[in-house]
Amino acid sequence: MEKWKIEFRIVNIDHSEERPSVRIYAFPALFEGDELIGYGTDIKEYLSKKIPNQ
Repeated sequence: MEKWKIEFRIVNIDHSEERPSVRIYAFPALFEGDELIGYGTDIKEYLSKKIPNQ
């Protein structure tokens, strides 16, 4: 995500009081605001659609 200059923030929920807005069952999980975008390989698919010619 740094390569494409996408702003992001990593939250390790094992070491933070912060929790996602919805229950998640797999990691990593990608959120845009409070919306769950996807898990694992879903993240790569999402980014490939959002960033042409990656």
